Amino acid sequence: MENLQYACLMPHPPIVVPEVGGRETAKCRQTAEGMTRVAEKLVAGRPDTLVVITPHGTVFQDGIAITAVDQLQGNLGAFHAPDVSFSYKNDLSFVNDLQEHCQSQGITTALLDERLARQYQVDTALDHGVMVPLYYIKKAGFKGSLVVVAMGLLPNVELYSFGIALQETIVGGNKRVAVVASGDMSHRLTPDAPAGFNPRGKEFDAAIRQALASGDVWRVVNMPRGLAEEAGECGLRPLIMLLGCLDGYRLQSEVVSYEGPFGVGYLVAELMPEGNKGDSLLAAFKEHLDRVMAETRKNEHEVVRLAREALEGFVRHGKVIEPDYRLSEELPDRAGVFVSLKKHGQLRGCIGTTQPTRDSLAEEVMYNALSAGLRDPRFPPVTAEELDEITYSVDILHPPEKVADKSELDPKEYGVIVRAGNRSGLLLPNLEGIDTVEEQLSIALKKAGIDPDENYEIERFRVDRYY
Repeated sequence: MENLQYACLMPHPPIVVPEVGGRETAKCRQTAEGMTRVAEKLVAGRPDTLVVITPHGTVFQDGIAITAVDQLQGNLGAFHAPDVSFSYKNDLSFVNDLQEHCQSQGITTALLDERLARQYQVDTALDHGVMVPLYYIKKAGFKGSLVVVAMGLLPNVELYSFGIALQETIVGGNKRVAVVASGDMSHRLTPDAPAGFNPRGKEFDAAIRQALASGDVWRVVNMPRGLAEEAGECGLRPLIMLLGCLDGYRLQSEVVSYEGPFGVGYLVAELMPEGNKGDSLLAAFKEHLDRVMAETRKNEHEVVRLAREALEGFVRHGKVIEPDYRLSEELPDRAGVFVSLKKHGQLRGCIGTTQPTRDSLAEEVMYNALSAGLRDPRFPPVTAEELDEITYSVDILHPPEKVADKSELDPKEYGVIVRAGNRSGLLLPNLEGIDTVEEQLSIALKKAGIDPDENYEIERFRVDRYY
């Protein structure tokens, strides 16, 4: 892939910029040295265009935003360093070619010009996910044009497909191109980390480091979503997009540096294609996902199957199926039920009832499944094309009980209900990324529209969760 001059993963902690961090920058010396090294190698390749993939731009649920203004500008004023500024010409011909190749891969893109930015009430200025790596690249002497891509909250296989479209754009063009995936690893490495501590943070960072050190693309693309969410990272999606750009090639990679001085993992890695292009991994990734889904369907619990068949039947045929009243005897006759839908690990809908509202548990499951798929205000209704990609879980609630003190709460064991007047908010137990009572209460209060300083009642409840 002659036109690809260089590719790397770089972190983006503003503190690594001396004008921001001051003396604190010395605490991430390895990262600064690693970023200096890869920036110098990048610039040595004399790229005409630099593509930066950032997790902190305009992030869409169902597509990928590519900034499409003439001049890409920004500064680190938000981090008390307004004099650290950047202004680069946008390579709009590359942007347009990239959009066309994305369409051929079936990837939705949004060209974020000033009109679209106003429509979505977002900014086209450079974010720190771009500017921090760019600080070192500019310092190394880069003078070419820039392209900024924001990651999308898409399934990993679609992010990888975007990378393939990026590769096609580079190969089909006549410019020398460098690609940087910007992202930090776990934000939960230590008790004083900004997102709190989770022991799986170190597990995630170790897994990524090992995978990159050995060139194991499969392991990165198929990284469990639950592990990534518990780690609290922001680098996995940009990294997968970069790996897609290297699809079909043997990966020559090196972990240049890694450290976590502030409870956040900073990983600098070089990733380059080696040898001649071979077979794409995309089909293998899709086949793997199909096998996983088939195994999930085969082993699903009866109430989960009922929830799925209820939603599928209505979406495909417009009819509510007849409920199966002959559920297992160990299940209650009636109960409050929450049905949750996920699409490729991302929440796609969740609706439920705290108390039984139907004549039977089966009906409670069915109608809450329909509500989760069709009436969750956070999401558009589920379409027939999505049904084969959705997984389900069903929570059957035990009766709630009042608590006198927060010490009686445990977000892994108990769900929580907060009430003030006619306002109430509920959060289920044992949710990915929610590890403390404070986090659980904060989210429940926000859902209820209750100020934390108000007087409110707390109830807790257990659930039986089925997959």
